[in-house]
Amino acid sequence: MRRKAYDQLCQWKEKSRGESALLIQGARRVGKSYLAEEFARAEYRSYILIDFNKAEQGVRDLFLYDLGDLNTFFLKLTTLFNTKLYERQSLIIFDEVQLFPRARSAVKYLVADGRYDYMETGSLISIRENVKDILIPSEEDQLDMHPMDFEEFLWAVGNETLMDLIRTCFERRKPLGQALHRKAMDLFRQYLIIGGMPQAVSAFAESPDFERVDRIKRRILKLYREDIRKQQVSGWLQELIENSILVPLKYENKSYYVMDFSSERIDKPQKSKIPAEVIENVLAGNNQSNSGTFANDLEQSKMFDHIPAVEERIGEDCKGEEGDTRAGTHDPTPKSEKPKNENFEKFKLWIADNAPNVAKLKEPFTEEQFERIKKEFPLPLIQDTLVSMHNFRELLKKYVSANLTFRKWAKRDLEKYQNGQTTSNTTSVNPRQNNRYSSGRTNAENNRTSLERLGELADAILQSPTPENG
Repeated sequence: MRRKAYDQLCQWKEKSRGESALLIQGARRVGKSYLAEEFARAEYRSYILIDFNKAEQGVRDLFLYDLGDLNTFFLKLTTLFNTKLYERQSLIIFDEVQLFPRARSAVKYLVADGRYDYMETGSLISIRENVKDILIPSEEDQLDMHPMDFEEFLWAVGNETLMDLIRTCFERRKPLGQALHRKAMDLFRQYLIIGGMPQAVSAFAESPDFERVDRIKRRILKLYREDIRKQQVSGWLQELIENSILVPLKYENKSYYVMDFSSERIDKPQKSKIPAEVIENVLAGNNQSNSGTFANDLEQSKMFDHIPAVEERIGEDCKGEEGDTRAGTHDPTPKSEKPKNENFEKFKLWIADNAPNVAKLKEPFTEEQFERIKKEFPLPLIQDTLVSMHNFRELLKKYVSANLTFRKWAKRDLEKYQNGQTTSNTTSVNPRQNNRYSSGRTNAENNRTSLERLGELADAILQSPTPENG
């Protein structure tokens, strides 16, 4: 399949002239190995592809014992692969180089020798992970490989002209016309469904079987999940933080969990357990492979509402994956407890009395969330939303976070409250409260009771926070 990155490989060959190797890095299954081999087959007289995913020990030993004598190194290499190499006309490809980092460090000496060109391919996360105890060569250019874009998709399905027409019409600010526009949109919708993974696109180009394409994509997703599990937890957490990707982290029963929302039901995320000491080391900045930046990013990101600070856990025992108990660090200096926020405590008591189902959610309101809510939403709206959440029968089945659920529900009615177009619906909507207060009472008495409950909530919401709490 035709890829735009091919032109970049041609430019690298012309400009480098053997003075640097090229590392093609990217996610798995985006076509790195295929592109490298197609380039070698078309642009060189001969090539050797060393796949470290299945390379024999004899091949690996060349990089361990024979780099001091490159004549012997190349003689053994050509014999093992039964391929003749031609000076300045041959390419050696290190495929899946992250599986054998010593080969990557050897590039420095091989490029300096100058006889042949060298290309490496590797999966992005593993490439960055497997650099311990090796010298990363400065004689290495890098090319980031991505899935196929829409134009490459069109090439794959046999349409070589449509994108040029779209580009021309865009530059001239002229319409395509209805017939061509419909055709372009049909192809674009196919691209949205199929995606840009070359294996899936190739299968669709052979036969338009969407079920087959879906099976291929699910296999690729499974590979991604397995790759993530293989990496050090601190390493891929840092990767996600650096790329501004939210990592939903929870702390329960002295253990950390990453919430996996990849399942079909988003209201029931799976939890992947992480030993507490791993995160503690990262927070403390003691992780050797991820020194410095990650600890600062994590503390400053404010994305982790449920992570207790490291000092709050000093002296506790933490259980690892196997259930073994490790004694925490003992700190003889007693820690002074943070004074409780009386307003927040009143708020929690009000919820327990008037909207107990909200209190039962797995992720209840935090003090910081409480302070933001009372600044952003009017008091009657807060009361009505909390009571409505309580009355929703499937609240505990479909929702996890009290804060996120409240905000989603409250924003729907916020404009009405700001315009003064609605009144509190607590007396009519809340059957729990109606049963408690309505029986045998007049409307005036029910209204008075509702106002009393609103007053209790106002006592917590409208109070100014204590100096200790903000």
